[in-house]
Amino acid sequence: MPQIRFRSFEAPWTRSALEDCFEERQERSSEGDLISVTIHSGLKKFSELGRYDNSSEDKSHYKKVEVGDIAYNTMRMWQGACGYSPYSGILSPAYTVLVPKAGVNSLFFSYAFKKAAMIHQFQLHSQGITSDTWNLKYPVFGKITCAMPAEAEQAKIAEYLACLDRLIRSCQHKCGKLQRFKKSLLEKMFPQEGSDAPELRFQGFRGDWERRPLGFYLETAREKNLQNTYTKSDVLSVSGEYGVINQIKHKGRSFAGAAVTNYGIVKQGDVVYTKSPLRDTPYGIIKTNMGAPGIVSALYAVYHPKSCVYPPFVQTYFELDRRLNQYLRPIISKGAKNTINISDDDALLGTVCFPGYEEQQAISGFFAAMDRLIAASAEELEKLQLLKKALLEKMLV
Repeated sequence: MPQIRFRSFEAPWTRSALEDCFEERQERSSEGDLISVTIHSGLKKFSELGRYDNSSEDKSHYKKVEVGDIAYNTMRMWQGACGYSPYSGILSPAYTVLVPKAGVNSLFFSYAFKKAAMIHQFQLHSQGITSDTWNLKYPVFGKITCAMPAEAEQAKIAEYLACLDRLIRSCQHKCGKLQRFKKSLLEKMFPQEGSDAPELRFQGFRGDWERRPLGFYLETAREKNLQNTYTKSDVLSVSGEYGVINQIKHKGRSFAGAAVTNYGIVKQGDVVYTKSPLRDTPYGIIKTNMGAPGIVSALYAVYHPKSCVYPPFVQTYFELDRRLNQYLRPIISKGAKNTINISDDDALLGTVCFPGYEEQQAISGFFAAMDRLIAASAEELEKLQLLKKALLEKMLV
């Protein structure tokens, strides 16, 4: 029996071979929506995934799928690439389509197939030399056993987990909407190219923003950890998502060498430029240290803010990848192996367009509040996903 159960059900579960629960659908069709099987989202129409259909025009050999069927990717079943079909359509011949027999709730089994113990069984029964060639065809799939309750309990569990899935999707939609809204405001609340005033502005602020070298607002910091005031536990990393953050908190451990005397000291409010290229920011990233003081590798550039700049605003200004890349591209030359060649001082030579100090504070405070809202939404989503993972283990045998 499962660890968690609805009160109205007491009968023990039975273990059955999957061939007694499902039969393989053999029908072929070229008519209907093209469907794919994903690892994390189950069955999705190509139109929902935004994918381009690059298969041949002749789809007469494609497999038919109906509402209530389960389909799985024979090469990726060991990774959980399966799902319940909420619609009719056609699938690539690489997929297997399962039709539930009498007394079988296919939605229940779509969740049961995601349980860790079942994933392990799919992995053990997949045939092939390496994980790239593992394959689980239906005849072998049918020999695997799965614990199942009576049909009424199957339906109750499936209904509950489906409701939780809807809640997760709603939370994902909320997170995505907030992030898109923030990106839009990072565009509209800052001057566009050719303009010195933003499209959207807080009431009470007027006049053009000022275009000046970044060095007008920042100065290169040259303090080193020569007295070993800070240790390996104080090493900071610079992340595109989390900003300046303690390396142990971010990575789980410190990657610093035995000696950290040559590391640069970063005070609260200092600005750090890491010259490590990322996919969306090929010239590095610029972040402000909002937390405790620490140290960074000598490969990082550290800057003290001058009195005319509100330090968090520097990070907010460069948070839009496009604006950051536009600033860095003209002043950087790339060397062999994609290395970034620029001195700490020269990184301040580019031009920025900043408002007055009070408006900097207002803008930074607004985006800080939005970041807290996004973080709370992301935390809610994570908790729901962890809850689902736990329930899959405790509500299923």
